[in-house]
Amino acid sequence: MRKKEYKLESKLQKDVNEYLKNEGWFFHPSDKYIKGIPDIIGVCNGKFVAIELKVKNRKPSTLQKITLNRIEKAGGKSYVAWSLEEVKDIIEKIKEDKNE
Repeated sequence: MRKKEYKLESKLQKDVNEYLKNEGWFFHPSDKYIKGIPDIIGVCNGKFVAIELKVKNRKPSTLQKITLNRIEKAGGKSYVAWSLEEVKDIIEKIKEDKNE
């Protein structure tokens, strides 16, 4: 399947939210007062999951990287994804991993 290129993060967010409806428990935090919170947080296969969504060649900010690192240190899983296909791959990997 060809990877869809997104120009707007809001469109990627919409497509990801639609996909994740049946893949566990996920939500999009909308707290505009706390910087660095990942775009998607939830639970899949019994594991806390955080996904930061980016479009084009954008990279996570320093604060976003720190937050994702803190989630990992606390035992959760954190990822950065630039497409719906990458999110699907992340979720499938989590679901298939018997150690998760």
